[in-house]
Amino acid sequence: MKLTRQRALRLLCGAASVAGVILLHSASAQTQFEMSQSAAQHLVTANRELNVLVASIRKQLGPTELKLFQQSQASWYAFRTQDAMFRASRYQGGSLYPTEFAAVQASITNERIAELREIVKNLKAGTGHAQ
Repeated sequence: MKLTRQRALRLLCGAASVAGVILLHSASAQTQFEMSQSAAQHLVTANRELNVLVASIRKQLGPTELKLFQQSQASWYAFRTQDAMFRASRYQGGSLYPTEFAAVQASITNERIAELREIVKNLKAGTGHAQ
């Protein structure tokens, strides 16, 4: 696969983002196990917030929109898992893999949370959800 400038920048930004999350998790952690636990806890926290937003959106949608939203969320969950597996794969078999995997998932989840917050805001304002 040819590494274009745009692809290289995306990979670099993604790696920097994940590295930042790992550094954040490792600030108080002393061992790899503690770093993995910290990353996993941040993912749990992000998932809780995500679930609250998803439930809020579901309550505000009609049957057709709800079905589409649920399909969208299912696809997003699959994407999150596959992308985290891909980005953590360079550490496959190593002790950093669980940390990287959880950190990537947390990062992607936080991006989704921001998107869903906008949808909730638009639904409450009555301006629609696809802005």
